[in-house]
Amino acid sequence: MATLMVTIALIAVVVGPSLLTGQPLLIAVGAVLAGAILLGARRAATLARRH
Repeated sequence: MATLMVTIALIAVVVGPSLLTGQPLLIAVGAVLAGAILLGARRAATLARRH
């Protein structure tokens, strides 16, 4: 749950200002970063359950 909250905060920090300025590159970078964080969190949770 904490990982999800951190991910949402990072998305807001990265994507929020880029939406205001309308820079599509920053929006794309924010989306890729958020996706990578979510995938990493899922993998970490899966590995933690296995041990």
